[in-house]
Amino acid sequence: MVSCKNDYEEKARGFHVNGYNCSDSLFNTFKDDYSLNGNIPKPRSVEGLCGAVIVTEKILKELGKEEYLDDYKKVFLNKFGYLKCIDLLKNGRKCNDYVGFSARYISDHLE
Repeated sequence: MVSCKNDYEEKARGFHVNGYNCSDSLFNTFKDDYSLNGNIPKPRSVEGLCGAVIVTEKILKELGKEEYLDDYKKVFLNKFGYLKCIDLLKNGRKCNDYVGFSARYISDHLE
């Protein structure tokens, strides 16, 4: 298991830098430590949402942490201004920021 919460963020960002999309990066970061199952949703596959948002929702639901779903979206929206991929791409930030933020959020709420 990854020992430090910051390690999850670093791991997710590393997957993303090495060619994984935002969805795959997050899912692969947590799948072994938390025995995640199922298919990895593709970015934009749910109402055009960012893949990091879609997978964070999936992980929180799968791990019984649904109480954090609304908070996550609210915090993400406040930080980045949008939830949809197309809007975020115009935002001037890098997708790696969305991946890193989401990994940190997940790890902070699983302990």
